[in-house]
Amino acid sequence: MSEFTYQEKIQRFKNLAKQYYKMQKEILRLKAQIEEINERLVDYRSPSWEKIGSTPTRHELDIVGLIQKKLELEQQLGNLEAKCEWIRKCINSINNPYNRSIANMIYLDGYSINDVSEEYQITPQHVFETTKKSLGESLTDELLLELLLLESDKSSH
Repeated sequence: MSEFTYQEKIQRFKNLAKQYYKMQKEILRLKAQIEEINERLVDYRSPSWEKIGSTPTRHELDIVGLIQKKLELEQQLGNLEAKCEWIRKCINSINNPYNRSIANMIYLDGYSINDVSEEYQITPQHVFETTKKSLGESLTDELLLELLLLESDKSSH
């Protein structure tokens, strides 16, 4: 098996990390939808025996449809949570606490390179190079293979 190049590792991480905030918002939205379905299912009452075989009225819950929708949402939620966890895992694998702190600020806390350079009183170029170098060292082929498995998951839609 061929190894990933240094640049491929960095680029794949950055492409996913750029989506971190969107994924966090989507996770909240999915959790709300799942909770809404759970609330509807709690109030569900079994159909009466007289209606067996008849078409449900507009007021009756499509229980099978709700359960199926809930399962689909839970699958999407799990996939997004796994991708967010992968991003955090990559950042946490940076050995140097200073470099890890910078990567956290940029990728998880939403700071720009300029914000970080002002915070630490260093040049933006130093922030960029430090982040790129530390990520390149910490992103192992095993971590990239984990990402490929997450991306190939058919439930990501």
